[in-house]
Amino acid sequence: MINYFFALVKRKEKLNEKLENIREDSEEKPFEIDTPYLSKADKELLRCVGVNSFCMIRFLRFGFDVTFYFSLVSLVVLLPLYISGNTEEGISGNRFDYFTLTINNLRRGSPKLWGPWAFAILFYSYVLRRLSFEWLIFHHARLEFLANGDFDAAQNDDLESIHQFRNTCFVQQIPPVHRSDKDLYEFFESLFPGQIVRAEVLLNAKLLTNIINERQ
Repeated sequence: MINYFFALVKRKEKLNEKLENIREDSEEKPFEIDTPYLSKADKELLRCVGVNSFCMIRFLRFGFDVTFYFSLVSLVVLLPLYISGNTEEGISGNRFDYFTLTINNLRRGSPKLWGPWAFAILFYSYVLRRLSFEWLIFHHARLEFLANGDFDAAQNDDLESIHQFRNTCFVQQIPPVHRSDKDLYEFFESLFPGQIVRAEVLLNAKLLTNIINERQ
């Protein structure tokens, strides 16, 4: 039974240029891209868990940083500021309800409104800065993954092996009409002219092997 085939596709031009520019004395080493903005501990974490898990951890850390610390600041700065609105002119000091703890407790035109304004500017500036920071980390980590694979990929392969591994497509359930190397190659060549290097059909003979073993 034929279930699988491979189609080897050429590397994108940019990655090809980078590989071709690697020094001759590093031909046996994998293509390396340094991931900036990360501490040694974060780089080790990235190496151990891979890009997907690392990005999820960074996302959780981002959510904690932009909520927890600013919540503490709001408890210390904003809530006392809102409550103090009861002492302003024209505001009854005897009222205390939910709105006493919100910006609604400050009268229109109050100079205390500059407090929430400054807090909002600080908060959104920090969030935008962190988003930019996290994007740079993800971008470089993704390039590293595309060049060298995940943390469990073979790190001692030569550049040609890495090049082939990064550009090999694995597909299942091929139609009977294309179940030969030649037919596969012609089919993919018609879809991606000049981009197919080789196409191979692999036979899944596990069922046949089991039947032979039973008869023997």
